[in-house]
Amino acid sequence: MRTCPHLDNGNCKVAMILTKGIPAPITSQSCGICMSLERPMTLNIMTCQLAYAVTRDPEIKAAFSKEQTRAINRPGTCLRNILHKLNLSEKKECKCDEYAAIMDTWGTEGCRSRIPEIVDHLNSQTVTWLDMAKVVMGGYFTTEALVLEAIRQSEQGTKHHEG
Repeated sequence: MRTCPHLDNGNCKVAMILTKGIPAPITSQSCGICMSLERPMTLNIMTCQLAYAVTRDPEIKAAFSKEQTRAINRPGTCLRNILHKLNLSEKKECKCDEYAAIMDTWGTEGCRSRIPEIVDHLNSQTVTWLDMAKVVMGGYFTTEALVLEAIRQSEQGTKHHEG
């Protein structure tokens, strides 16, 4: 296992917070998965799954579907990942990570209701003709198409992990 500050005698401390202290044994495989995620060593799909597996309390189990949704329902992160895959680099004056975090707190439904606001924000950023060409070559002909794809990916991730 890689060194993780949340590893305590073979248990995941993040998962134990979610289980209200119930030990959550971790394997090298689950620790490796957690470390490979975009947000390692924090509330993420792996730590939620570890906690869910060890708790017997029905109230805690019911809360996990909400926690798992919150951990993976991240349209801002999806949008940032799309832009990264299109090889668009963040400009110094851009606050992309901050705006992605705001979008993540809104979730898919909040972003869906704010599509015009998100599109306006993205359109207000400084872009070059090369940036625009990369976006179009990626199959996105409007800024709204980018936002809708991020929302779709976030929703798919949530449905995939909830089942």
